[in-house]
Amino acid sequence: MHPSTSLLDDIQRVIVSHPTIGADDRFEAAAWQALARDPVTLTRSGDPAHFTASAVPVDVANRRVCLVLHGKIHQW
Repeated sequence: MHPSTSLLDDIQRVIVSHPTIGADDRFEAAAWQALARDPVTLTRSGDPAHFTASAVPVDVANRRVCLVLHGKIHQW
């Protein structure tokens, strides 16, 4: 299964909008843009690299957090 075109467009938009202050920032942004052009980088079969994402959902009062057990490594 390949990711939608709109997801790829969103990723490109976020990468392009990220501020690049120095040469290192510009180099890193260009590398991420190149990766984001290939839909396979949004799947686990992306080689040599792929995009991943994380989130920490908390309740409005910041008193509870949702933990999810990772299926492969069996860690929270």
